[in-house]
Amino acid sequence: MTMRDIFESMKRVLKPGGGAIVSVTHPDMYRAGSPARASDPCWIRFTNPGTPVSGDRTWAQEYFNDEGQSSVLDVYDHSFEEYLTAAARAGLVLTKIWPATFPEELASERYGRTFGYPCYLFMEFRKGK
Repeated sequence: MTMRDIFESMKRVLKPGGGAIVSVTHPDMYRAGSPARASDPCWIRFTNPGTPVSGDRTWAQEYFNDEGQSSVLDVYDHSFEEYLTAAARAGLVLTKIWPATFPEELASERYGRTFGYPCYLFMEFRKGK
């Protein structure tokens, strides 16, 4: 399933004027210099942190809870522009966007220097009336 398929499905199930919120890992988390690619403690870690973002832009990513237990997921890196393009081709309009940083009060010491770094990106898309 492609990103366009996902946005097409959203459009199909939304009422005219209806909206949907899309939440993704912030694209900056995939870039060189992000806490996820550093050796310092972080709530998210690439299992192959030396791999550049290129080619098919997929890799495994490991998430940690506050007890140190991990889960590994496949990651598909998409730029902000790719989300906008796929949504527009499906006939959806971006109406709001806001990044979220990892709040210090929710983290344990094992998450290191991720405070204030953008970790999630929320986007609101609407179907025309």
